[in-house]
Amino acid sequence: LLLLYKKPKIVKIWMHNTQLPLDIIFINDQNKVVLIKTGKPFSKKIISSITPVIGVLEIPEGCAKKLDIKVGDKTFWRDVNNSKVKNIRYYHCLDHF
Repeated sequence: LLLLYKKPKIVKIWMHNTQLPLDIIFINDQNKVVLIKTGKPFSKKIISSITPVIGVLEIPEGCAKKLDIKVGDKTFWRDVNNSKVKNIRYYHCLDHF
């Protein structure tokens, strides 16, 4: 899940209603990874970006390490028109490793 914000802001997340452990990747306005945290299922602990960010990428726990995502990495994404997307399926980064 990629969450994008129109303006940089400090983002605070909790995992209270989330069943899966996640790697939470915070992305600044230069599209660089500035922080990677781990979220534990059903936790009420606040996970903060510490500095203003424009994006948060939530992926299954362990995927950031497996995909070699590190602080300082440049990120890229593109918009997808949901009306044209068919057969969306969940893809786990560890499916083919």
